[in-house]
Amino acid sequence: HRVHHNINIIYLHHFRIREKLEDYPRSCHRSTWYRVARMIFKFLFIVTISSVIANAQQEDDWKQLSLLPVCVRPRDKGYGHLQYHGKSKLVAALKLKHQTGKIRCTNNEAFDSNWGCAKENGFNIIVTDESNHVIYPHEELIKDSSGMWYYLPLADAVHSTEIVFEDFCHPFYLQQYGKLRFWYGEDLKKHSDTDNQGQVCFDVLALFI
Repeated sequence: HRVHHNINIIYLHHFRIREKLEDYPRSCHRSTWYRVARMIFKFLFIVTISSVIANAQQEDDWKQLSLLPVCVRPRDKGYGHLQYHGKSKLVAALKLKHQTGKIRCTNNEAFDSNWGCAKENGFNIIVTDESNHVIYPHEELIKDSSGMWYYLPLADAVHSTEIVFEDFCHPFYLQQYGKLRFWYGEDLKKHSDTDNQGQVCFDVLALFI
């Protein structure tokens, strides 16, 4: 709302200045001064809008949902969960920030990772609602539905310290006291999870719109 308010003010000043420029005689419109003034104003107008949007994003961006880190184990219904106590809002993105632990899809410690497994499979942390309906990742990112393995562009399942799930076109509605679950995909699907090992803990942050 603050972004829209500030941009509306900028537009108001823009049209007031345009009106003043239009009041000048037509001969002035052809002058070098007039052309330069318009170019300068357009430049300042673009810079000001960019600054307003950037400042708003810095001030109103990520809000932490979990007072304590959420922890996930990769087998035996080892999902982590949180309950949201704020006002009901639309969520455009979730950010998971790694805090402690490693997790893997095999007994071999060489495959430890922050978010899945060091094998080629990649990411395996899944976000669901309380009924285990998948919220993130989106279906187009999943490359193995049997174990819910997926990829994230420009992210590394082994080393990335944070990952982001987003969908600004289709945000989901997080109600007050609503619950989110965080699963290891193979555990959720009960698929090839008997040798999974480890535990990973992370903070959960949301980008509200």
